[in-house]
Order: sequence, then C-alpha cells, then structure tokens
Amino acid sequence: MDLQDLLEDLAQRLGRGLFVDSTDGRMLGYSKQDAHADPARVASVMSRRVAPEIREWQNRYGISKATEVVRLPPNAELGIRARFCVPIRRDGRCLGYLWASADGKALDETALGALQGAAAELARVLAGRGDEREDLIRWLLDPDRTGEGALRKSARRPFAIGIGDPVPFEVRAVREAYGQARAAAGVAALDPALPRVLPWSGAGPYRMLLPVAPGPDPVLVPLENDEELVRTLETYLDAGCDVQRTAASLHLHRTTVYYRLDRIATTLGADLRDGLVRSHLHLALKARRLSGWPSNGHSS
Repeated sequence: MDLQDLLEDLAQRLGRGLFVDSTDGRMLGYSKQDAHADPARVASVMSRRVAPEIREWQNRYGISKATEVVRLPPNAELGIRARFCVPIRRDGRCLGYLWASADGKALDETALGALQGAAAELARVLAGRGDEREDLIRWLLDPDRTGEGALRKSARRPFAIGIGDPVPFEVRAVREAYGQARAAAGVAALDPALPRVLPWSGAGPYRMLLPVAPGPDPVLVPLENDEELVRTLETYLDAGCDVQRTAASLHLHRTTVYYRLDRIATTLGADLRDGLVRSHLHLALKARRLSGWPSNGHSS
C-alpha cells in the first residue's frame, strides 16, 4: 500500500482528516476528504509546504524528539485547530510527521493504535523511497554495469548526480524537482569541494546563486526568533570568522562568542568550520537584510 492509499484508508476508518509532512516542512500527502480542515492546513496543501512560522510553533512542543502521540492545542493567530502529531520514526531518525485533526475528540485506544500503526507503515514507505534512491545511485556509479561499464572510467568530463527534493507526483512539483536535480548535478560537476552525488538540499550557497527554487532560502529559519544569535552569526562572518574581532565588535567576552556559535551550530545542524556552509549562511544573512525580514528590522 502506498502513502496516499494508506492515508485515505486510515482517514475513512478514523473519521478524521490526515496529512503527512517532512521534517523540513514539505507536504508529502493528505487525505482528500476533510470537512474540518483548518486554514493553516488548506494553505499548506495549496503551497505544498508548511509555513516557517507554523513549523516553529509546532517544534515548541518537542515533536522532533517525541516517540509517542503529541496533542497540539489550537492557535487562532496561525489558523490552526487542535491536532494530534505522530512522529514517523525509523532506526532512530524522524522522517516526518503524521497529523490528525482533533475536532474536539480524544483518541481512544483503537484510534491511537491505528495512528501508531500507520506511522510505522509510513516509516517503511518513506525509508523505502530512500533505499530506492540509493540503489539507483549505486547502479549508475557501478563501473562493471553491463553495456555501460566504462561510464565513469572513460568519462572525459566530471561526472555527478544531482537529486531534487522529494515531491508529490504532480507536474509542477516534478518539474521543480527536476530543475533542482539538474542544478545540483551541474554544480557538483564544477566544484570539487562538493560531493559527486549531491542532493539539492546540500548545495549550500549555490541554492541562492541559482534561480531554481522560488522564495527565500530556509537555512536561517531555525534562528528567526533569536535576534541575538542572528546578530552574532552575521558579525562573526563579517569579521572573517575571527572570534576576537567578533567579541570586540559585540562587546562580549570571547567565551560568550564561542558559546553562542556552538548554539548556532547546534540549532542549524551546521558545521561552521565548513567554508561552503559559512558562504551559504553569509549569503542568506545578506539576502535577509535586503528582504527586510523580520519586519522589526535588523541592526548591527
């Protein structure tokens, strides 16, 4: 049973609207029948992505580390009705989230078991997609493959594989993912600092230099509510990653700067020692200034 069939079957049995999104906010699937869909969910379905402010609010309830069902209260400001979240986990990793509308109804043991069982099945489906991708990559790179065994040995130009973001099987989404894959393959072939097999999500500063993905790069989203860390990061990068200069500019002790940089790296899941990571973040910070985000401005 594929992801969509699984959602439709479970939604019908539970009498609740369901949807699944990835940990980075991409909409992966949703049940078609849901009379109680809230404005936030409708917007996510239309854009195929969960808005950053909604993701930030959801993450306050610890869903990324949860192993059981989490109930989130309504949020009128964001257009969210009460909902249940079931983390989709496999081998210790969170692959995404299964959401069920609460509609004022508690989960009985039967519904709870059905949701958890569905999350386990979804984990197999989502992990299976990754396994298929790895099999395809190995097949493409296999020098002993019949008929094309000399593909890499005889290549006269750099060889690389680009991977677009996972998307639903819809024309517009597939076209965008194809553009991402082509762009990732192109920069991986040109830049020796990048791996030969490159997901678009790992393209670093090239994500901002190439007009492939519409909208602002989400790399800074985890820091959007901590202006202190944003300012520290920008000052650090402006200072050529010199901690002493950064500390002097911010009137801080160097130990405080190191502490903040550690928090930044942990929050972003980024290695600040990596030159491409630093370039990506620096570009994103300057683009942030140009866009005027957030609305209350940013001063240094």
